[in-house]
Amino acid sequence: MTRRMRSIAVAVLSLALVAGGSAVIAQAHEKGHHHKHRHGGLSAVAAELEVSKQQLKDAIEAARASLPAVEGSKRERFTAAFAEALGKTPEQVEAAVEQARESEDGDFKEALAAALDVEPEQLKAAFEAAHEQLKAEKEARRDAFFAAVASELGKSEDEVREAFESFRGGHKGRGHHRDHDDD
Repeated sequence: MTRRMRSIAVAVLSLALVAGGSAVIAQAHEKGHHHKHRHGGLSAVAAELEVSKQQLKDAIEAARASLPAVEGSKRERFTAAFAEALGKTPEQVEAAVEQARESEDGDFKEALAAALDVEPEQLKAAFEAAHEQLKAEKEARRDAFFAAVASELGKSEDEVREAFESFRGGHKGRGHHRDHDDD
């Protein structure tokens, strides 16, 4: 990670804290946290769907191959969504973050708002809008994944979703297609 990207990451995290982003911080912690599948992982999901583990693995691989790749890092997508919500370009946001970091004002949120020529309340609204946009995109990708697996297996999307989520403890969207413990 470049120094500039680290600076932007620190600034976005600072903004998250200022904007009341404790839920975002919790999600950032979860991103790197790989938890175990409950009750047998893919074998259990396959049994629930009445297919073999290999059929399920093949369907997952085919689903992954059929879905479009995500463009850019999460940080880049967030910056773009945040900038869009403010009516700015990502480059303007990056420059403003650098300017705010170098400010001797002491209040990052105020310095960033000034650098972007917006009110501090607009920063919070843009942060929340960007967070919601990324959340909706993640949910759409998850839904597309379940639909693709369902199509590969000749099952309904609801059957596939319920099978995965029941063996993930109901945690929607977290690593639903990774097999960590029984390859």
